[in-house]
Amino acid sequence: NASYERAFWRCEEFGRKADENDGNSGTQALVHFFKERLLADLGSDVDDVADEQLLQRLATAMAALSGLEEAVHPRSLLSADPRDRTVRVWTDSCDANNPLSPPEVTNVVKRLGSGKLGRISICEDGSAIFDLAAKKAEKLLSASDHLPHWHFEIPSSLPS
Repeated sequence: NASYERAFWRCEEFGRKADENDGNSGTQALVHFFKERLLADLGSDVDDVADEQLLQRLATAMAALSGLEEAVHPRSLLSADPRDRTVRVWTDSCDANNPLSPPEVTNVVKRLGSGKLGRISICEDGSAIFDLAAKKAEKLLSASDHLPHWHFEIPSSLPS
């Protein structure tokens, strides 16, 4: 009982902190981030008030457990520059034994209008990662939608 009460109190305290500043705090953004990730994992929206309340409590608990005070702003995973985004690219046929090559990636990405590229690193899984300015990265992902056998993403973490 004491453990439940302590955990409940911590979540309530965190929730109150998130509701300060009319919901515009970094803490509120962190709770919102966890809620959106939970909804994405569930693959659907919640249907009733009880489910919404449960989802909100779970998101608040996860945010409190994360140890973060606010949501981390998007940034490059390679340099931490908030103006850049890390892009990961792979093909249907690439793997650890058949990795992409930097020239191959450069040719494809430049054809899609990336502009100047910095260093391209090849990951253990055969995919490639590089940084682009945030707007260029989004345009690249949009332009790559119709490119068969090639896949692009802005990852939330780097592949191992």
